[in-house]
Amino acid sequence: MLIPNFKDGFLLQWLNPKAWLACVSGITMFTSIENPQSLPIFIIIYFFTCYACLFFWGLCGDKFSVVLNQGNRLKYFNILMGAFLILSALLILIDFF
Repeated sequence: MLIPNFKDGFLLQWLNPKAWLACVSGITMFTSIENPQSLPIFIIIYFFTCYACLFFWGLCGDKFSVVLNQGNRLKYFNILMGAFLILSALLILIDFF
């Protein structure tokens, strides 16, 4: 079995549907046909914002992994996140009905 590397992860990001939806939504909201320079400005801002968020996400993941790998913290964290997931689903159902 092959171990994924940086190149594989980089290329896989082009298949990320959430990223495509966010990009298309941003382009339709913040650019216009009447203002052609708005698209390059949006692309530059979007690029730097995405990579800043990716850096912050990775940094937080690195720090949280140190904290969560001590004792039973990961177990309690998973229980808490599962409870939040169930609560959010219930709130959506309550709002739906």
